[in-house]
Amino acid sequence: MSTARDAGRLLLSCPDRHGIVAAVSTFLADAGANIVTSDQFSTDPEGGAFFLRIEFHLPGLTERRADLERDFGAIADRFAMRRRLSLVGERKRVWLLVSR
Repeated sequence: MSTARDAGRLLLSCPDRHGIVAAVSTFLADAGANIVTSDQFSTDPEGGAFFLRIEFHLPGLTERRADLERDFGAIADRFAMRRRLSLVGERKRVWLLVSR
């Protein structure tokens, strides 16, 4: 990847059914993104829960993030997805709790 500013991570979960990976990868390709890694898991291919984690490179992602999230809403609604799009280079907020 050229810069961390252009690297994104999409995490999603939804009921498993046909066409999820195709819809998500087509959406990203149409947006001009290059998928770098993709991991998926299903608890049961017929009616189970589906989980997908995709990292991708998209020039200008920081500026295009809001539009990308809005446009992805149609796919998310069609598959009843819970999703989160984040920038790979963003610092994560961490809580550290200590007890005796």
